[in-house]
Amino acid sequence: MCFAFSGFEIGALVGEEVKDARRTIPRAILISGVIVTIIYIAGSASVLVAIPANTLQELSGIADAVDHAGTQLGLAGMGALTGGLLALGSIAGNNSWFGGAARVPM
Repeated sequence: MCFAFSGFEIGALVGEEVKDARRTIPRAILISGVIVTIIYIAGSASVLVAIPANTLQELSGIADAVDHAGTQLGLAGMGALTGGLLALGSIAGNNSWFGGAARVPM
């Protein structure tokens, strides 16, 4: 969960490019922090509502929960789609770090 809140520090690398950075960046951090928190709480609550607690394991992830719920709804393959989107999100997060670090010499 902590990784969802990472990335704010990249703003220091591109802070000069932000218009009115002293006002914009703190507001963006507050808004995005609230949104990420709501998404995590809603996601956790929906998994607990949709999936019986006895079927969840320590190693079960969101893709397993979506696959189980999708199977119950007749939507096979949703777990694989979710896993693919999670992988795409990880690649995008890495690319943002590479892009932000590449701007330091500029």
